Amino acid sequence: MPDDASTPTGGTYTFDEAKALVKAVEDAINRKDIDAVANAYTEDAVAHFGDFPEIRGRDAIRDFMATRWKRQQNYQLRKTLHAVMGNVIAGTWEGGWTDSETGNRMVGFGTEIWYMEGGKCARWEAAFNIREEGAGPSLAIL
Repeated sequence: MPDDASTPTGGTYTFDEAKALVKAVEDAINRKDIDAVANAYTEDAVAHFGDFPEIRGRDAIRDFMATRWKRQQNYQLRKTLHAVMGNVIAGTWEGGWTDSETGNRMVGFGTEIWYMEGGKCARWEAAFNIREEGAGPSLAIL
């Protein structure tokens, strides 16, 4: 993914290799390094990001992230690796930012799975929750 992460031999990751990769991605996102983030994906990558329409291709993912970051001011992210199985990496994330449209402080957390090919993410599956900082749950299930 970002240039400072190593590509495993044989397409499978050890836990330590995956942990280094997750940290490199976290750092690139916190720097808002759009080139490093975009280049972390294969040309034909597919992303399922919450309930957004499917995103296809590195350029579309780049555009999505750039647009997202315009709204997410002072974004700070923390990623945690939970599991690795061959070329599949699973983890969680939590973040906080100021919404540039509302001025509200926002928090989010979620789970993501990366399907890797040749050291790059070929498929990104992400499920998450977002709410105003200090607000209660956003789902009316109780």
